[in-house]
Amino acid sequence: MTETGADAAARLRPTAPLPDAKWLVPVRPAPADGLIDAMLRGALHCLKQGDDSAAANLLEAVLERPTRNRWIYHALAHLHLACLKSDQDQPQPVHLEAALRLNFWLPAALERCARHQPELGTRLLAELTGLEGLAFADYVAVMQTGLWKDLVPFRADDDSFRGRSILDFGARTGFHGLAFLAAGAARYAAYDKHSRSFHFDYVKNHMADEHDFTHLGFTMAQLAERHPRRFELICAKKFTPPRRRFDLICLFSVSEHLRRPDKVFRALVPCLARRGRLLISHHNFFCWNGHHGEPRSVAQLHRMQAQGQPTPLADWNFFDAPIDNTELNRLAPARLRTLLVRRYHIRRWETEYTRIGKGLERFHVGIARRHESIDAEDLLTQNILIELEHKPWRRWLYALARVG
Repeated sequence: MTETGADAAARLRPTAPLPDAKWLVPVRPAPADGLIDAMLRGALHCLKQGDDSAAANLLEAVLERPTRNRWIYHALAHLHLACLKSDQDQPQPVHLEAALRLNFWLPAALERCARHQPELGTRLLAELTGLEGLAFADYVAVMQTGLWKDLVPFRADDDSFRGRSILDFGARTGFHGLAFLAAGAARYAAYDKHSRSFHFDYVKNHMADEHDFTHLGFTMAQLAERHPRRFELICAKKFTPPRRRFDLICLFSVSEHLRRPDKVFRALVPCLARRGRLLISHHNFFCWNGHHGEPRSVAQLHRMQAQGQPTPLADWNFFDAPIDNTELNRLAPARLRTLLVRRYHIRRWETEYTRIGKGLERFHVGIARRHESIDAEDLLTQNILIELEHKPWRRWLYALARVG
């Protein structure tokens, strides 16, 4: 049964009003993409100033430039052109479809499609992800929570995930699988030690400042039951490496919760294909909100203080405090690196420092003096993005095994 535009719009969940470009356009574009990045940013500036004619000219120029990152630059250009060249607030279907084909994550494009052209969205959902029977509005609701933000730092070009087999270690609900399939992944396997996680019908909203939960009305277990060739859910208290290998293994905000991280990193070695990649997004325990509790942001801290609520974990006061809300291994960045280089070759180690709003403005020299045993860089490191591969000698072993 095909949804009407009114039905799809009524079922859309509210989302935080954050612009897509803020999360999608690289802060440091590749040298080859410098010009196209400048033109796109110029077009967005013209749109803010109300100069639609200049914006349209720049957006059309963006589409003329070749780039491996069409999923970023060309998708956003098509999206804005779809709105600029629309009649009566109806996005131009040619540009809207082009934007979604290049990036089926864009919340603004997905929401416009669900509101005005749900038939197009339903057709593209089935075509691009291979998922029959999933309502387009439900897919939009998942993407509005920003789950795709975890994947963005590791998507270098259009083919980063296309045709790949994915193992999501510590997947919790497993809804990352929808974002992977939308980017062209061939198969998604989710592992979590708690079977109930796959039966949760809600997901953390990455677009909300305090990461509230959004209820979806369906579960990953239901999707996996209907699409066993696309999804696989693995649940066991003790992880046993499967016999097959995966092109990509992901640990999104998982490494800081591992009781025995070295044991896990060792167990994942045989799961990784010869040219596979291990992708880790590590939330540093020693940053301002590394306690994973409240307050999670400076704005929330101010609200709690105004309401007279206690804030014992705020401002780096939690290092020796008992933390009961979640398992945290208190793994320092240097120790994490030592554990990883034992098993893998590091292709990328990128530090994301604490930003304004996440605790940077609360830092002062007294904090550093109070924690003299901890390097100031560790205190201000929010996340670490890590990309790993097999050590060269192991890749040679895989090659010799194939020849033999």
